[in-house]
Amino acid sequence: ARQGGQKRPRSVQLPNKEVVADVSAGGRHTMVVCKSGKVYGWGSNAADQIGAYLRTNQHLPTEVRFPEAEKATAVVCGRYSSLVLTWDGKVFQWGAVQVNVGGQRPQQQQAE
Repeated sequence: ARQGGQKRPRSVQLPNKEVVADVSAGGRHTMVVCKSGKVYGWGSNAADQIGAYLRTNQHLPTEVRFPEAEKATAVVCGRYSSLVLTWDGKVFQWGAVQVNVGGQRPQQQQAE
């Protein structure tokens, strides 16, 4: 069964007139990195691919919470996962990640 969808392209409105620097689409979710370093996601959150603290699908762009000092520069989505690269080379991963290879969940602080 078809769920949602758009027949025609439409502009996505981000909060505070954010400007997109990078975008990626997964199986049923989309993530963007803005020039400000903030990350927004929307769509299916069945595997926490938008953020574990949300627990529901998001129909509007919703900010992913990172530790305060982190600024994202790139994003890539898997079918049920999301990964972000920060300006200083850290990788954050969340969603249906089979093996933890050292990435961090966005809502957790990095150990000092």
